[in-house]
Amino acid sequence: MLDILFKTLTLILVIVLGYVLKEFGVFNRGRDFKTLSNLIFYVTLPAAIITKFDGIEFPLTFLFIALLGFVCNWMYLFVAKFIGKSTDEQQFSMININGYNIGNFALPFISYFLEGLPIIAISMFDAGSSAMTGGGNYAVAKTLSNPDEKPTIGDLLRPVYTSPIVMVYVFMLILSLLKLRLPSLLIETVVVVGNANTFLSLFMIGVILELNIDLNTAKRLMKYIFARYIPAAIVAIIVSLLGFIPQEIKYTLILILFAPISGNAPIFTDMLESDLELAGQMNSISIIISTIILTVLLIFMLG
Repeated sequence: MLDILFKTLTLILVIVLGYVLKEFGVFNRGRDFKTLSNLIFYVTLPAAIITKFDGIEFPLTFLFIALLGFVCNWMYLFVAKFIGKSTDEQQFSMININGYNIGNFALPFISYFLEGLPIIAISMFDAGSSAMTGGGNYAVAKTLSNPDEKPTIGDLLRPVYTSPIVMVYVFMLILSLLKLRLPSLLIETVVVVGNANTFLSLFMIGVILELNIDLNTAKRLMKYIFARYIPAAIVAIIVSLLGFIPQEIKYTLILILFAPISGNAPIFTDMLESDLELAGQMNSISIIISTIILTVLLIFMLG
């Protein structure tokens, strides 16, 4: 248990470092977020995925995990429709209680404790979820104010075939299915780059973290927090009862289900002309809550 707490504290300290340096003006959310996110999205995260995937074989049944990632996003769309008292609140909820921050949080966080097939499970879930977090959820939310604009299959699939992360997933999945490996010299180079992903991803979270929340805002956030984590708990219980899933994959899926909301949420909230400030605060608070929940779950699972 102490080992898990120590490792978790190490990751939290990286987030704290990013936050403190931002508060002291060394880093700026508006100025540096784009640079850090591009570096992670186009360089270190693809490298980390290649490193984790290379040489790993997995059963075809893992493809259902991608379907789970897709379905879970739709679950939150229905929850958002149910809890929203107005069209604007329904749209806000569809974006800000939805999605999963996997590349910048769940993957670096969980891979610090688990390796092998659990990493494939994370990647498969992300591949299925990306169709919605990359624009599908926004397309559905937009139809509430424009009923004539129904989302097409192209709207849902566009984030999949335009994302370098998903393309790397697909490429490495094909290699794994064909039992092929990349040249060792290439892997040695990629490992160096990929090893930076955990630090950069968590450091960036610290840079974008916002903790200026007043009482009225806190009351509004509580509604969205419950709407986010209660369904996650229900699905986690269902996953834990599925006998055909290996134990370590069950653990992995349960951890993913409690990951923070999608890092894209504030971007799509702005595109909907909804409450951007509240979206940023929801994103920040979900990171804090998910860090606590994942730590407790890891202690229970591995301690």
